[in-house]
Amino acid sequence: MNNPLVSVVIITRNRAKGLRRCIKSILNNTYKDIELVIFDNSSPEPMKRNEEFLSSLEFENIKYIKSSPKGFAEMRQIAIENSEGEIIMSIDDDCVAEKDAIVQMVRCFMSDGSIGIVGANKTNIGFTGKNKLKGRAKIGVNGRYELVQDPQDAEIFGNDSMSIRREAFDKVGGYDPFFSGGLEEADLTLSIKEEGYKIVYEPSVKITHFYTPTRFRPPGRNMEMHRLYLFFKHYMPSNITDWVKFFSSELKLLVQDINRLIPKSVSGKRSTEAHTNVYRNGRNFFEYLKVSYSIFRKLSKLIIARMVIPYLIYRACKARSQNEKRQHGDLKV
Repeated sequence: MNNPLVSVVIITRNRAKGLRRCIKSILNNTYKDIELVIFDNSSPEPMKRNEEFLSSLEFENIKYIKSSPKGFAEMRQIAIENSEGEIIMSIDDDCVAEKDAIVQMVRCFMSDGSIGIVGANKTNIGFTGKNKLKGRAKIGVNGRYELVQDPQDAEIFGNDSMSIRREAFDKVGGYDPFFSGGLEEADLTLSIKEEGYKIVYEPSVKITHFYTPTRFRPPGRNMEMHRLYLFFKHYMPSNITDWVKFFSSELKLLVQDINRLIPKSVSGKRSTEAHTNVYRNGRNFFEYLKVSYSIFRKLSKLIIARMVIPYLIYRACKARSQNEKRQHGDLKV
C-alpha cells in the first residue's frame, strides 16, 4: 500500500463556518487518496447550510451522515464504521490541517507496521490557561486525565488531532459506547496500546485548533463516572494493597474536588472566582440560587460516581472479558 486510502472523519455540530474551513484545508492537502466522512449532529439550520456547501464541492468521495444528538463515542464509532480507509484521520470542525499533514501522517504509519495511533502537532488558538495544552495528556492517579506541556510526554492525543490504523481499531472493537461524554479517545488509545501497537507523536503532522464558543456536551454526563470506569477497565487493582491505595487516593481526590467547589466564604478554601464573588459581594437572590444549584449539581455528580463504583467494576470486568474473547477469536467484531 504505497498510497493507502485515508478516511478523514469529521464530527460536527452547529459550526457550519468552521466545518467549511476544516474541509477546505483537507481538500487542499497534497495527499489526494482520501474520502470524507462527515457526521453531522447539528440543528436543522446549520445542517441545511452544511448540505448546501457539500453539494457545491467538486470532490465527490463524501459520506454525509445526519443524526440527532448522540454520545461522543457512538458518533465516532458510526462515522468510522461508514468509512473504508486503511488509515482513519480523526479531526473536528474547529480544526485546520496543514497542507502536508496527511502525507506526513501516512509516511509515519508506513514507516512502522506496529504503529497504531499517530498524534499530531496541534496548536490551540484562542484558548486560555491549561486549555492551551488541549489534545495531549497522560493518565494520572485513579484514571485522572492530565494535560502535559511537552507532546513527547503524551500518552493520549485528542480525537481532533489523531490518526488510527484501521487494523488496530477493528482489533479492539472500536470505541466503547459507555464514554458518551468524553474520554473515549483515552479508552481507545489504551486498548490499542494493550494490543501491542505503538502510540507515537509526529511533529510534522500539524493541526491548528481554533477556540469556538459553541460546545456540545451530552446531557447528564458525569466525567467522574467516565474516569472511574476507564481506571477499572485498564488499571483494575489486583490485590488488597492496590485496592487500599485506590480508595485512599480516591478519598483525597474527592476532598480536593469539594474544596474547589465550595466558595471561599463557606469553606475557607480557595474556590472559583465566579462562585466566590457571588457569595462575597451579595449578588441578587436569583444569582445566588443559580450558583448554589450549580455547586449542588457538581457535588451530586462527584458523590454519585463513587456510589456506583460496584456497577462500574462490574461493567469494566465485562468489557475486559469481552476483550479477552476478542483476542482469542471467540468474539466477532
